[in-house]
Amino acid sequence: MKRMVYAFCSVLLILVILVAPIGCAKEDKPKETAAAPQQAPAPPPIPLPGAAGLESSTALTAAPAVPSDVLIEVDGTRLTDGQIDAIVKKRLAAVKEKLTAEKRKKLRDDMRKRIVDDFVTRTLLANEIKRRNLTASDKEISDAIEQVKGTLQPGTTLEGLMKQSGTTQAQLREEIAFGVKLDKLVQSSMGKQGKPTDKEIAAFYEKNKKTFTIPESVRARHILIAKSTGDDEKTKAEKKAKAEDIRKQLLAGGNFMELAKKYSDCPSKEHGGDLGEFPRGQMVKPFDNAAFSQKVNEIGPVVETDFGYHIIQVQEHNAVRPMPLEKVKDRVSLYLEHQKKQQALVSLVKKLREKAKIVLYKPV
Repeated sequence: MKRMVYAFCSVLLILVILVAPIGCAKEDKPKETAAAPQQAPAPPPIPLPGAAGLESSTALTAAPAVPSDVLIEVDGTRLTDGQIDAIVKKRLAAVKEKLTAEKRKKLRDDMRKRIVDDFVTRTLLANEIKRRNLTASDKEISDAIEQVKGTLQPGTTLEGLMKQSGTTQAQLREEIAFGVKLDKLVQSSMGKQGKPTDKEIAAFYEKNKKTFTIPESVRARHILIAKSTGDDEKTKAEKKAKAEDIRKQLLAGGNFMELAKKYSDCPSKEHGGDLGEFPRGQMVKPFDNAAFSQKVNEIGPVVETDFGYHIIQVQEHNAVRPMPLEKVKDRVSLYLEHQKKQQALVSLVKKLREKAKIVLYKPV
């Protein structure tokens, strides 16, 4: 859920940052048109109700004459076999040695169909954007780039992705400008229906309540007698004995916070040994097992880890519990808004296909 709730524009832009333009021809003159990913697999084509594929789509008409190398034409904008082959060759370069001949052929055929479908969709959208005279300012483009950076996985950089795909800064800005304009196009087609209502948010939350949970957790504090690199068995035994002695003081009524500040080697000593609340799996295994098995307020037995010897006291043990609606309302709203935009985009593309002249000159 968390990965899906970022804004529609970010989703779109992530899909296009690895995109390079496909060339085209209209009356043998170059013209900018559709784009297709180079290294990473392309995003799924927009599903079009009633159309299982290009060859079966009623939006396509057969052409009596077959221009040399032209495979498909969308409102006068053409895509050639040569252009598709160049893209497929580049995409297959990284994986062809890992695939059998049969799998390479299937992947190549799938890529061709996807490229053609993407070409149709993008050409229709680009023409509609131009017809409505939608623009993207430098600030909108720069803001969108920053938004894209914020959605990348840790360790991944936009510069690295650009280098991998052979995308220049100018190409990136051009693609992101298209994304900004497309978002405006979708928003304008939705009118006031884009923002989910409180009723819709509440209904989604109730239906998916099991998704919104706070995991089992404990709140604990500890006193650590730390090991040091090079400790021999005698030194380790002495440290363990020290921990056992501190535990005895606690069992006899000693103040945990005061003993933690006096003896603990953990920075948490400044807070009386308090480690705060944490879920299963966050601490090293011996500590984790002890913390989640002890009774609340019990002074547990000394636990040895790679860090040293711990005396643990669990202060709270919380079972898995529902997350309140107010905690997730913004995320649910963003997710539903994303869904509405996706549906609006599907509907818009369907309408554009119905009005367009799409000619498939030969089988994909």
